[in-house]
Amino acid sequence: MRSLIIICFIVLFQFTINSTAQEKNNTNTLFKVSGIVKDSLTDQTLSNAKIVLYDVNKENFVRLQKDIEIIHQNTLKHKIKVVSTNEKGVYKVDASFNKYYQLIVTINGFVSETRLFSTFKNEIKSKEFNFKLENQEVYIDVDKRFLVKVKPIKFEINSSKISAASKREINKVVMLLKKYTDFEIEIGVHSSSLGSDAFNLKLSSRRALEISNYIKSFNWPLKDRLTAVGYGETKLINECVNGVKCTTKKHLKNKRVEFVLLNKYIPTSDMEYLNRNVNIN
Repeated sequence: MRSLIIICFIVLFQFTINSTAQEKNNTNTLFKVSGIVKDSLTDQTLSNAKIVLYDVNKENFVRLQKDIEIIHQNTLKHKIKVVSTNEKGVYKVDASFNKYYQLIVTINGFVSETRLFSTFKNEIKSKEFNFKLENQEVYIDVDKRFLVKVKPIKFEINSSKISAASKREINKVVMLLKKYTDFEIEIGVHSSSLGSDAFNLKLSSRRALEISNYIKSFNWPLKDRLTAVGYGETKLINECVNGVKCTTKKHLKNKRVEFVLLNKYIPTSDMEYLNRNVNIN
């Protein structure tokens, strides 16, 4: 009986050693992928972003490299792992050696990003892919300003009264101010060149103030974060100045409301999200 117990102990001990060795061997054969996901607008980390790792064959990998339009076609790849970023925006996922992969990062309210990479360089056992996701609520114009994305704001003719539909659009600005408490916004109202310069300047100023008052009516501490400016026809975006005959459509392009983030800008050393493309490693 004693001999049987000793034999069982030896077998169990050997099994434990083998399991530990196998686990260590498996760890050594895994390719480690990690990184941090951030908001490109605020540089703050994003938790609960979904990271999806796809296995791609060589032929489709080459196709994905060449054609950005098919980058999200699931028929070209096989989903193998899904992880999420932690409270610090960090993710970690294991891949295998000698394979082609696509990594896609998604989170509500942001434009998804992707990386293509392979694991054939055996001297490299890990890769770090950091992401700065573009906020879908904000866009960057040709002057490199950050503006809130809204549909055209409309008023009653020759009046500062905001339409009901446009109030729903302005609500997006309110929610953005609530979400990002350090944002400061300029409400810039512009007119076309139709009508007198003085009238257009006065009306656009009244409209800017009306929008500002509407936002402030939500009773949040927004007083010092809003600037209302009526530009009239001083900043036309086309050739339709006084005396130039233009179509109604062209004049309407000049009649606009812009919600500009005053304290946000694009670092000169980080222009990558102005000219987005697929990153290949």
